[in-house]
Amino acid sequence: MKIENDVSTINSPLSIEGNVPKLRFGEFEGKWSTEQLGSYSKHITYGLTIRPKFVEDGIPLISAREITSGTVKYSEAPQISLSEFNNLSDKAKPIVGDLFLSKTGTIGFSAKNTTSEPIAITQNIAVIRMDDVSTLSPDYALHYFKTKKFYRSAISKVNQSTIMDLQLGDIKRLPIPIPPNATEQQKIASFLSKVDEKIGLLSDKKSKLTEYKKGVMQQLFSGKWVNSGELKGANSGEVKVDSGKLTFIPPTLRFKADDGSEFPDWEEKKLGDVCEFRDSQRLPLSSEERQQRQGQYRYYGASGVIDYVDDFLFDGEFVLLGEDGANIITRSTPLAFVVKGKFWVNNHAHVLKALGCTYFLAQSLELLNYEKYNSGTAQPKLNAASCKKIELNMPCEAEQTKIANFLSAIDQKIELVNSELDKAKEWKKGLLQQMFV
Repeated sequence: MKIENDVSTINSPLSIEGNVPKLRFGEFEGKWSTEQLGSYSKHITYGLTIRPKFVEDGIPLISAREITSGTVKYSEAPQISLSEFNNLSDKAKPIVGDLFLSKTGTIGFSAKNTTSEPIAITQNIAVIRMDDVSTLSPDYALHYFKTKKFYRSAISKVNQSTIMDLQLGDIKRLPIPIPPNATEQQKIASFLSKVDEKIGLLSDKKSKLTEYKKGVMQQLFSGKWVNSGELKGANSGEVKVDSGKLTFIPPTLRFKADDGSEFPDWEEKKLGDVCEFRDSQRLPLSSEERQQRQGQYRYYGASGVIDYVDDFLFDGEFVLLGEDGANIITRSTPLAFVVKGKFWVNNHAHVLKALGCTYFLAQSLELLNYEKYNSGTAQPKLNAASCKKIELNMPCEAEQTKIANFLSAIDQKIELVNSELDKAKEWKKGLLQQMFV
């Protein structure tokens, strides 16, 4: 999507006087006014105040959790029965075009209701319905809700006596900038919607590439060892049946050697056999020491860079494997990752020097379930002794390299799209700061 042509029509005023935005479309002029949101919306309310009974097939109940992404995730919302929905007051039943604003707990998330299907809302989000969309465009208002200025004005009115809560009266008094020409609202909203669309396309592309890699990895690493007695009825052309012994069922997706020949069967190995543990080189630093030693070299913890120091302990290509923390179980961030160059590591990650392909080892470790290797009690932990016993299915080094090169190419595409996505998001942040007064 090309939106650069629209950008070229935005002028930056040589001098800014009064309420005039820094970036403005060339055909508009005149000062903006600042009004209260309630002047344009008499319908500002909230929804269900009691916890209902949830059902598997019913009416979506939208809360702040479903609008954190900036769009409403209808399919992820819990559901209430139709009879319970019918008993709700109209204030808990938004209509298409209404705006949602989180008002309790987490403040300031916003989204637009885009469905005409029946939905209900909870009390932790406010519903804002414009009296006259030709006077204040909901899309324009929604984009303004995304600005830091709006967030700061909302937070300044929050009652924090017990839990953060933005009262309806305070929402009505929130300031909103209004251009002198309603057409300017529409043009701003249209332009920023195009930016959002571009961000959405990039986000979808990243998600599809990530899902593609996930599916490919499931095929590449689907090999497993089974007792030959379990192979009854298996296709003897695909597996080698040797009665009384463990038999390896190869992955559903495999590569061939450069000369077209088949690679040897995979082997079951322990992690301690396929890498060297360099944990003895780790030297943790206190936060004060890190501040004193600030520099250019990366300082890693269990989940990535935590600081930079003025020297290094490691120089080369290694795999870091998180040693402790909830991430071992939740896997909310990568547990194993490749690090190259000069760096330092604290004592919350194992340092592994692969004897074969470094990237293949990291990908193999990232797929594992570590429950049976957990040596912690109150907090999950992978001590070195347990790690060395981790079981891995390993192909020959030539096949490891083939698999690694293939997955690395996908990673590069994901990284490129992610870079474009980050730039687009940063660009939009700048636009939001400069297109509103």
